[in-house]
Amino acid sequence: RNFTIVDNDDQKSILKEAYKLFGLEIKSYSFASVLDYIANCKSAGVNPEQALNMSNKFTSEYVKAQCYGYYEGRLHAMYARDFHDPVLFTRKILKMLPQIRD
Repeated sequence: RNFTIVDNDDQKSILKEAYKLFGLEIKSYSFASVLDYIANCKSAGVNPEQALNMSNKFTSEYVKAQCYGYYEGRLHAMYARDFHDPVLFTRKILKMLPQIRD
């Protein structure tokens, strides 16, 4: 009830913070590619910790997983969600509770 949905500009601002923290260049990791990675992880039910564990430390996937962890932490700190979260939550509820699904 007390959360906001971040827009694309907010998402980019969060990623800018992550890039600065991790010493990343926008040229190397576009916002679109990192946001796609995050959305794909969320859709697959993969949390940031799992994403880190599944990636090789010396790949771009690992870097994106680090950004994913930072991104989710910032959303939590801001009492915010991105556009995918309400949809994924609804899907989760419908899978878990057949009486609601019916």
